[in-house]
Amino acid sequence: VIAPSRHMATRLADAGVADVTIQSLGVDTDIFDPRRRDRAALRKRLGLSPDARLLVFAGRPAREKNIESMVAAVERLGEPYRLLLVGAGKDLRYSPAVICLDFERDPVKLAGVMASCDAFLHANENEIFGLVVLEALAAGLPVVGSCAGGVSELIDDSVGQLAQSVTPAGLAEAIEALFARDLGQLSAAARARAVARYSWDAAFEALTALYADLATRRPQALMA
Repeated sequence: VIAPSRHMATRLADAGVADVTIQSLGVDTDIFDPRRRDRAALRKRLGLSPDARLLVFAGRPAREKNIESMVAAVERLGEPYRLLLVGAGKDLRYSPAVICLDFERDPVKLAGVMASCDAFLHANENEIFGLVVLEALAAGLPVVGSCAGGVSELIDDSVGQLAQSVTPAGLAEAIEALFARDLGQLSAAARARAVARYSWDAAFEALTALYADLATRRPQALMA
């Protein structure tokens, strides 16, 4: 059984599933690329000043995504912080600190929006993996995320900021800590990690190595 994270592997083991192997998912580093960044154009589109600190989350408007906590965290921080919800804010109305865009079906356009923000925000402490976090890293975005769940396995202080809790206060503290650091350095490190560890080539090579090992160890079982 292949699991995408230690978090998921532990849940499977607790359910009685044996012989679990961890294999991370991959991301298209050609689509999600910092070269798609156009910070000024996005701020003009959203009606924001150049000095706005723009966080982004893209995903489903699902309860487990903990969107309300992200919104409350940014509202708690006040100026110049803003939160951009892509897809996740559908049919909802928030304060002026929050901007909602419709779900973006075109991955290239989504990659451009994400790359043009300052940081990515993720507040689900029970995320199995967090593919959108990989997309953010590949786009050169530092990530603020929970210190629990699958997201905590993708980020650390070299590419973002781990929040000790996903309460509004905990997220706000982590966001402030992130923006007090060198975002340019974090951005470069985020991109480098995505390319080295999670590109399609890296994911495919790891998966084929796993299959080769299984074929060597259990040829009769595989043929059966």
